[in-house]
Amino acid sequence: MNVQEMTVLYVEDEAITRMYFARMLSKRVKEVVLAKDGQDGLDKVNESAPDIIITDINMPVMDGREMVRRLREKGCETPIIALTAYEYTKDELRVDDVIRKPVNLERLMSSISSLYAS
Repeated sequence: MNVQEMTVLYVEDEAITRMYFARMLSKRVKEVVLAKDGQDGLDKVNESAPDIIITDINMPVMDGREMVRRLREKGCETPIIALTAYEYTKDELRVDDVIRKPVNLERLMSSISSLYAS
């Protein structure tokens, strides 16, 4: 699949960050679906069937770790990229890639592309 044809679910509790990355991603992918926390993210996965999920880890209501855990327990195989300021491994979080904050947009796009090249 070409990156420009993807639907991306972006889960981020900070409104300014969420809107900034939504704007940047929308220039590169077909559709960006936004969620404000892990619970909202779970609801949006069911509604939008994204090609990839990008999630912050530390959020109120339901954090990214819990959202990912629930998705994986339900058998969700959608690639997930975690964004965090902390030291986590992919295995710890059960995700396909971990990108440290502050996030470099080109690094994020590279990760998205590589997940679909393999």
